[in-house]
Amino acid sequence: MIRKLLSRRLIEYGMPEQLAERLLVYGEAPFIKYLVCEYVDEINVYNSIDALAATFSVAASKIRNAYYGSHTKTTDEVRGTAGYKKVISTLVESYPNREMWDELLRYAFNNVRRFAIELEVLKSDGNVERICDEFCVSKSLVYKVRRNASKRFIETASNGIEPYE
Repeated sequence: MIRKLLSRRLIEYGMPEQLAERLLVYGEAPFIKYLVCEYVDEINVYNSIDALAATFSVAASKIRNAYYGSHTKTTDEVRGTAGYKKVISTLVESYPNREMWDELLRYAFNNVRRFAIELEVLKSDGNVERICDEFCVSKSLVYKVRRNASKRFIETASNGIEPYE
């Protein structure tokens, strides 16, 4: 239920459904925090979490862990992170809603960065050295993202579906 709600929220921003589902592959917890922060009453956090858990038919502990366990960065912290310029340019080039990406990056920078690396790997020649330098990440991360993206691309193409239509 939470996954569908998260996906629906991303679709409201104008993101294609398959893209929203693919973004959630890299982890749900930061996106749950993003969603919960929109609905939680800061004065009465515990009752808000319990109400959300009942509404979404999810254990309150899952929402509570996501809310308290994920670190939210400020916009300045995100913009000061190494590789931010390449991440945001890749995301905006593919799906031009800058406000949405800025908001999601505050909650899930590492998850969204992996997604941006995936987009770059699938649309470019896959030069690992260049991608490592531009995104300021390790080679092992790029190889891992590339392997998983290739599997996803092959699976969807074999089913006759365009992966990022």
